[in-house]
Amino acid sequence: MRKVGEELGYSILLLDDETMILMGLEDAARAAGLRPVTALNCEEALALIDQGEQIDLAVLDFRLSGGHTCAPVASGLRRRGVPILMHTADSDLTEVGLPDDSIARIAKPSTSTSVIEAAIALLDSNNDPLKQAAE
Repeated sequence: MRKVGEELGYSILLLDDETMILMGLEDAARAAGLRPVTALNCEEALALIDQGEQIDLAVLDFRLSGGHTCAPVASGLRRRGVPILMHTADSDLTEVGLPDDSIARIAKPSTSTSVIEAAIALLDSNNDPLKQAAE
């Protein structure tokens, strides 16, 4: 069982165009022992990826302002093998270019703590040695 504030040593990319949601996720990530890296739009997130920022996990808002989606960011992270949790009210995520059932998601609205807990569970399942041995 992890303790609140225990350092996990993982970096989490948080992408959301709503500042208050992003701040809540950032606080919850820090409290969970993660190192948050934040972006308010795709351009900021892609710059972090292109700069080689360590990203072990990502929570992405699917539908962003201006009619944009996080698809370019999701694609870049998938190429790096980074687990992604979509934090969205959308039911159809096929615009990301992946089979809809292959994308982990948590519905909006959700508490910041529940989003980060779901993200850590996703990270844990991707780092499960038994799962990796079966692949």
